[in-house]
Amino acid sequence: MSGLPAVIPSGKVIISRPEADTVLLFDEETGELVDMAGATVEHLAAIRAQIMDDEDDQKAAKRALDWELHRRMDEDNKLTLHAAGWEITGKAEKTAQWDLVALETALAELVDDGKLTQDAARRALKPTVVLKPAARDLDKLAKRFPAVEACRTEVPQARRATVRRAGA
Repeated sequence: MSGLPAVIPSGKVIISRPEADTVLLFDEETGELVDMAGATVEHLAAIRAQIMDDEDDQKAAKRALDWELHRRMDEDNKLTLHAAGWEITGKAEKTAQWDLVALETALAELVDDGKLTQDAARRALKPTVVLKPAARDLDKLAKRFPAVEACRTEVPQARRATVRRAGA
């Protein structure tokens, strides 16, 4: 993309996605295509910061819209609204949280009192085990044991840059 302007006068960009895997940035004032490969790091950082600010504004707008849509759902006592080809689904205002220790005790007492079967208690409170690799420990073990190293696979991950104003 040589020959394209590397300077972004306004710092504001218009984002275009002509294809799913193509992103083009245009200077908002001039309409010129931004040459990302030729732009300075400062300009790329300024664009990235502007996009982050725009995302914050969009998140705030989405929260405001969600609040209004939920207000209308509450008014209608529904969690789903239909309007001109749109189906808008909301969430209940509250969700249940359980004191698992107290619940386990209460269910055990109900089983002991003959008011509830053991099977019903098991269905109400299912044990779940979640294993999570401990990277630091596994790195050490992988260096010592080939069998542990053989269990590791490197996979690509999405990468993003964090941009914030210096001194902020």
